Amino acid sequence: MTAIKQNNQAVKTEQLRSKKDAFSILDNQVKIFRTNSKIYQFQLWIKEEQKYVRLSLHTEDKDTAITKATERFIYYRSKTLNHEKIFSITATELRAGAENLNKAISENLLPFKVREDIRMEQKNEKKSK
Repeated sequence: MTAIKQNNQAVKTEQLRSKKDAFSILDNQVKIFRTNSKIYQFQLWIKEEQKYVRLSLHTEDKDTAITKATERFIYYRSKTLNHEKIFSITATELRAGAENLNKAISENLLPFKVREDIRMEQKNEKKSK
């Protein structure tokens, strides 16, 4: 990838040789392209997670690729509209969640029954080690 300055912002651009027969559908939300093979690929930016979904469309036919890409777009769009995660959480996100839970436990922000259940589980884990 190369970076180009445009309106005082760095813009990443793909090198032309890496994506052949590239085109966009659905108001430039979905990119369909071929790499070094004849098989079409799908790419969609998931704004909520700041990541791309990239997958093979398993076809060499352009019309079939467009149909499959549209179906994939609908699938991923419905997941994001329902606030479902597309990608697994990272180790950093897991650690932050655990820290927030431990903080809530120590500051008595959880209901009493939940706090006691968690403390009992922690005691049982220590005994089993």
